[in-house]
Amino acid sequence: MLRQTSPFRVLLGIAGISGVILLFLSAFPALSVRPVPTNDPRADFGMMFNLRNRGVATIRDLSSTICVNSSANMGRTERAKGSAENFGNANQPLGLSDVDQGDAVALPFQSLKPGPPGSRVDLVFIVRFQPGWWFWHEERRFRFSGTEAPDRTWIWTPMPLGGLCG
Repeated sequence: MLRQTSPFRVLLGIAGISGVILLFLSAFPALSVRPVPTNDPRADFGMMFNLRNRGVATIRDLSSTICVNSSANMGRTERAKGSAENFGNANQPLGLSDVDQGDAVALPFQSLKPGPPGSRVDLVFIVRFQPGWWFWHEERRFRFSGTEAPDRTWIWTPMPLGGLCG
């Protein structure tokens, strides 16, 4: 024989399960980075990279840095130690604003300048953030390979992680 449950207990159970699912989803936000063409003359490579929060909660305490795996045909094959393009070493992180659900923020290039026509660069954006209402910080890496076309525009391709920057 079925036992009758009060509507209050059913609602309480549904609220509890929903709360656990929401907490789980806020701990593992869905982030994506994609290149966006721009006409802004201050934008290196004529591009901006947008970080979009596709998760259910705001990401807080956001910072971004860039690490260059390699470059070719950029005037010189080696860079001076401590320069903005010191291979395999991330630049100083820059703090960014919080990103609400569905919003995006532009990731800075931090003084990485393109070279002569035909240049190639392999870089990794390192994004550190606090997910939702949690107290810990997470780190995500997004790698892109860029090739300069003859018309001086850049073509960026997402790549699997690897190289000096992970």
